[in-house]
Amino acid sequence: MKMPAIMKTQILTFLPIICIASITGIQAHEFSDDRKGLSSNEYTLLLEPSHITDIRNGSTQFLEIANELLQTANTGARIQLDFEGAKTRRTRYLDTRDFDLFQNGYLVKEKLDLDETESADARSKVSLNYRSKNWNESKSKNVEARLLTGEMKASPQKLECEVSPKTTMFSHSSAIRFRKNDYRIDTFSALSNLFPGLMKAKINSKAAILPVNNFEPVETVVPGVIHFEDGDKIRMRLVFWQREQDGKSFNMAEFSMYFSQKSVRKKPEIAGKAKELFKSLRKHDWRALKQDGKGAIAYKAE
Repeated sequence: MKMPAIMKTQILTFLPIICIASITGIQAHEFSDDRKGLSSNEYTLLLEPSHITDIRNGSTQFLEIANELLQTANTGARIQLDFEGAKTRRTRYLDTRDFDLFQNGYLVKEKLDLDETESADARSKVSLNYRSKNWNESKSKNVEARLLTGEMKASPQKLECEVSPKTTMFSHSSAIRFRKNDYRIDTFSALSNLFPGLMKAKINSKAAILPVNNFEPVETVVPGVIHFEDGDKIRMRLVFWQREQDGKSFNMAEFSMYFSQKSVRKKPEIAGKAKELFKSLRKHDWRALKQDGKGAIAYKAE
């Protein structure tokens, strides 16, 4: 189902950014800092999803608005989306019935590619994320994944600085992939076998692990690149959540741009360019709504 044609003035309120970090807040947590172990940095803008009925058209309209803002501000930047590289998957958060993991600062998320859902070889990606406003606290948490079989594969741990809707957070995470039928995460004991650091949370080992609120949206990720006139690039993506893959009933839409700390060490100006680009986007009179991040949306889902 495609969106009806609308006037340009109407488009300006179609995808309002609701997560605008203040410039003061960004300076307080300068992305070009030298915190040892920091792997990447991310600016995130949540978008109003209620009027989205088509991912491609919604993405294109956001692209037109953003590029017009960047051109007006003379940033020398433009955003390019890669629709061919878009990926769709089922995603869900896992926790106990009493949300013990969330209360201890952890987010556990599972993703499964939709085209593999019914396959015996379907591979599940489970990630453990500890988030805190305190850098040292986040860094000190043990989120290491343990490989229980030779078929399991772990991703490197990441320490990230995230500008979220309400504050700057430091995220420490890891992820593990395995064939979904090879390992079942149905209790806290099974989960902590994959991530031994969770045992310090002192959660009942027999507590059932379930999808949070039975909320299992279809997630579509549209990757892209922010190009600068001098050849520099910053990666970005648009993320959409739908109850079902039917082109409607959107629960969440998000824009994010991210860059590694390694790239900042090579070219310190990258951090400054990202900040100026973000500053340009916030100059527009977007409708200011107060909505929490993706994890909180899942935990509040009905």
